[in-house]
Amino acid sequence: MYIRGIDEPLISRIFAITLTGAAQAWFSTLPANSIGSFEEFRQKFLLNFATNKKHPKSEFALGKIRQQPGETLQKYLNRFKDAALQVPGLQENVHVHLIVAGLDGASRLAKSVYKDPVRTLEEFRTRSKKYLELEKMEIANAQPDEGKRASPRRRSPPPPPPAKGKERVEHKKKDQRQRIPDMRDRIDRYDKYTPLNASHSQIWREVATTEMKKVERPCPIFDRGGLDKSKYCVFHDGPGHTTNQCWDLRDAVEKFVRDGRLR
Repeated sequence: MYIRGIDEPLISRIFAITLTGAAQAWFSTLPANSIGSFEEFRQKFLLNFATNKKHPKSEFALGKIRQQPGETLQKYLNRFKDAALQVPGLQENVHVHLIVAGLDGASRLAKSVYKDPVRTLEEFRTRSKKYLELEKMEIANAQPDEGKRASPRRRSPPPPPPAKGKERVEHKKKDQRQRIPDMRDRIDRYDKYTPLNASHSQIWREVATTEMKKVERPCPIFDRGGLDKSKYCVFHDGPGHTTNQCWDLRDAVEKFVRDGRLR
């Protein structure tokens, strides 16, 4: 309108008819002949609606973003990215420092970055990429196959009466072969395991950031050339089997159940 040479009184009138909602209601309360110029109109308008203006986030607000217990790495990085876009003039070194500081200290990515620091966003993205892929694989392994309905859990049958001497040993070996035919040399740590309403991988994801992170972790699986590299165990932090197939995690969960630290 300025380019076309339209005078300010007409600009004020045209601007007024574009108002809707709260702005139109505010304009209706102005006394007649109370505005002398478009500049005065502009100042009154901005002063009245100053509290509605969205203020940019600061680095201080960005520093409060933390990866919550049980929150996936992907979700945390997306939250941080959306907030970082609202911080004007955010320097790269500050960006890297804040996004690393917000990571769950018990996560594999945090341990990797603390051990071998990254200095640029590109280095951080490269480092986090493999952990994001690993996270996707773990989530996929934890989910039941489509089309298969989960069968209702049944209570474990009562244990057999205690046997004596050699008969007891033979009974235990037979029972062991029936329950874990693929690991016949393994001896159960507990004589009976508590029925669970969630998978072991789900339990580990939810409580690994709490007290359960203090549990003694098993040694990495020694690769004798026969490990299945397509399967990954979060508890061992290595390939060979899935988290739900991990017997060491099964024992750790049972210990926490018996100690009263899991509902």
